[in-house]
Amino acid sequence: MPTSAASRTPRARALTAARALLEGVLSLVYPPACVACSARLPHEGALPLCPRCLAALEPADAGELAAHVGAGAPGTPLDGTLALWRYDAAGPLRPLLHGLKYGNRPRYGALLGAPLGRAWAERHAPPDALVPLPLHRARFLERGYNQSVLLADGAADVLGVPVAGSLLRRARRTETQTHFDRSARRANVDHAFASAPEAAGLRLALVDDVITTGATALAAADALRAAGAAEVWLMAVAWTR
Repeated sequence: MPTSAASRTPRARALTAARALLEGVLSLVYPPACVACSARLPHEGALPLCPRCLAALEPADAGELAAHVGAGAPGTPLDGTLALWRYDAAGPLRPLLHGLKYGNRPRYGALLGAPLGRAWAERHAPPDALVPLPLHRARFLERGYNQSVLLADGAADVLGVPVAGSLLRRARRTETQTHFDRSARRANVDHAFASAPEAAGLRLALVDDVITTGATALAAADALRAAGAAEVWLMAVAWTR
C-alpha cells in the first residue's frame, strides 16, 4: 500500500524541519520580499512573488503540453499531464524554482505544491497516490532533500491522498539532463527507474518540478506500467521547451 510522506527517513525530516526553522527566524529579521523583483510582499504564507510578478506568469496549455510529451498517444506510458505555468528563463518563476532545487529553499515545495494540487482537483478525480520523481541517493545527499517529494507533500495535503515514494526508485545514477538534446535525454534515463509491485492496479500521478522533454517522466512511467499500474499521469509546476 502507498505510504505517507511522513515515512521519509528521520534524517530527511530533521533536515527539512531545521531549514524551515532557520527560514522562519530569518523572515523575522528580513521582511519577506518578492524573489523576482524584491518588492515587499503584502503577506506571508503564499508564494514569495508579488502580485505583479504573479500576474506575469503564463499558464501552461494542457493540450500543447500533452502533445509535446506524447501523453495519451498509443504506445506511451503516460495517460496525461498537468503543469501550472510555462517556464521562462527570464521570468519571475525562475528564481522560485531555482531556489527550491538549488538554493536550499525547501519551504517553496509546499507553497508550490498546494496550487498544483488545487489545479489537479479542478480537472481530475484524485489519484490513488502521488509518486515523486526520485533522486539517486548520491544526489539526495548532495542536496539534502528531494524537491519533488516536497511538491508532492503540498499537493497531497490538498488532494487528501498519500505520497507513495516507496513505489519508485532510481535503479542507477544518471547524468544531469540540462545540456542534453531530446534524444540524448531519453537515452540517459533509459531503464533508470525500478518500481515496486505494489503499484499494480493503482491510478498514480508522478510529481516533478519542471517538464522539459518529458524523458525522465516517461522512463519513470514505463517502470510503473511494467509493475502493473492502471494509469500514470504527470503533474509539474512548469514546463519548458
